[in-house]
Amino acid sequence: MAIEELTRLVPTPARPVEAGGDWARVEAELGLTLPGDFKELLRTYGNGQFVDHVSLLPAVGPDPRLLVRARSFGERERTTVERYPDLVPEGFHPAPGGLLGWAADDDGVSYCWSTGAWRVVIWDNRNRRVERFDTDATGFLARWLSGALRPRSITTPPAVAPWFQPFRDRRHAYVVLSDSDLPYEERLRVLKDALAPVQERGSTLEDDEAEDEDPDEDRQDFFAAVERDWIITYETSYNHQIRFAYPPEDDDGVRALATAVAPAMGSRIVRTTDQRGAPIWS
Repeated sequence: MAIEELTRLVPTPARPVEAGGDWARVEAELGLTLPGDFKELLRTYGNGQFVDHVSLLPAVGPDPRLLVRARSFGERERTTVERYPDLVPEGFHPAPGGLLGWAADDDGVSYCWSTGAWRVVIWDNRNRRVERFDTDATGFLARWLSGALRPRSITTPPAVAPWFQPFRDRRHAYVVLSDSDLPYEERLRVLKDALAPVQERGSTLEDDEAEDEDPDEDRQDFFAAVERDWIITYETSYNHQIRFAYPPEDDDGVRALATAVAPAMGSRIVRTTDQRGAPIWS
């Protein structure tokens, strides 16, 4: 099954957000029975975003964006469809067989079903482009994230180790550290060991190493603590610091970890602030 392929490729969140709800009410409003693979996709991953690019449209819970979008999508795109009738001959929901969105991305591209056959159609209004795929939503995600499918409308390159980030309110802590005699890579290893298991999200070193005589003096490493749902940046670009983004209920845990890991990295905590620079944990 496609969901099994996807979960092998992309770790599932420890705490999915808005993963359940009243599907019968949603389907009654739409006048459609939504595909089982999509319901399983939301039960497994919840509300969130794949590789910081493609966002699922939750249909149940307190933020049913799939329903909100369905109410206005066809009317919003009506002028384009009238001007270019060959692009989307089936039209948009609630037209019979019309397109209905199930995800969107940061470039304004809509990921839809053609509701006559529940196959994936990418609607890129900005570039007047339609791409059609003989697969369901979960199969599309699995093939795209594995690199087997390269839609023209997706400008983000495939990630080596793709991830999913749940949407939730997060607090931010900027933990500024003193200098350390330990090499950067050793400090990074200590931090990752304290947060393990971690999921890599990239590094500025990948882009800057060839041009910078001392890349460790201007470096950022991005990763996530998978089981804690924390997003971390370790950097020397602006300050020598660790940046945490985390659910508010984990505030004490983040503070305790930062206090313990700083001396293990050969540093001491100089100050701690939120993203606006206001002191925290004082």
